[in-house]
Amino acid sequence: MKKNLYQYFILLLLICFNAALVALALKVNVGVDSWAAFSQSLANAMHVKVGTMETILNCLCVFLELIILKKHFTWKHMMQIPLSFLIGYVINFVYYNILTFEFTYYPMKIIIIIGVYILSAIIVALIMTMNLITYPLEGVCHAFCQKYQYPFHQCRQGIDILCIIISLLLSFVLSMPFVVREGTVIGMILFGPMLGFAMKIIKSKQKNLS
Repeated sequence: MKKNLYQYFILLLLICFNAALVALALKVNVGVDSWAAFSQSLANAMHVKVGTMETILNCLCVFLELIILKKHFTWKHMMQIPLSFLIGYVINFVYYNILTFEFTYYPMKIIIIIGVYILSAIIVALIMTMNLITYPLEGVCHAFCQKYQYPFHQCRQGIDILCIIISLLLSFVLSMPFVVREGTVIGMILFGPMLGFAMKIIKSKQKNLS
């Protein structure tokens, strides 16, 4: 029991840290990953805080999971709802209350965004290998792929492309600042390979310890 509580405590810390990294990526303003870009574009369009929009979208993902899974929807899936609120709260708190200054030196912005993607890949790898609670977006993709026998990586990639297209359209139509920029491209190139590498290392360490 104590071991399980410790694991969930570590999970919460990792999720909070990763949400803070999302806020940092948004603040350096050189482009963020597709999901964050989609959230920020909708937040700008609807004049709400970006973390609040992230919460709404994540809860929507959980609702879609419920529709897809039906009786197979468990308490672990339900736990994604408080997780969504936690992520949104941390993003809002860090973005609006801690990062109250602006990053102006462009090379430093690029260094920061690269560091964010590397750290985020490591954190996501740790969360995935813990196998306790998944992120809502990955959860709904996994549920969809299981039900309709569709490759997960293709589904997740399709969601990324759709989010980027919608974000760009919102920026064009509503004349809003573009949140899909060079940082988005860096993330597409860097995050996937780093995630795979991190998971390989973590699983290797776990195997050696067992």
